[in-house]
Amino acid sequence: MLLRSVDAFVGAIQGWIVGIFFVDPALAAGWTEAGVIVVFLLACCLKTLLEKKYRGNAR
Repeated sequence: MLLRSVDAFVGAIQGWIVGIFFVDPALAAGWTEAGVIVVFLLACCLKTLLEKKYRGNAR
């Protein structure tokens, strides 16, 4: 259940990043590329850590 929530969260962040840069570049003007990359990487790290924790306990 939690992993599905994390997958949805990471998917939403990825969709948000794509939407900002390709759909509405005016919104992207306030964000630096480095800031967006950091947010994306943090979301991926969170997903990986939670997957390891909860899939490891399920075995």
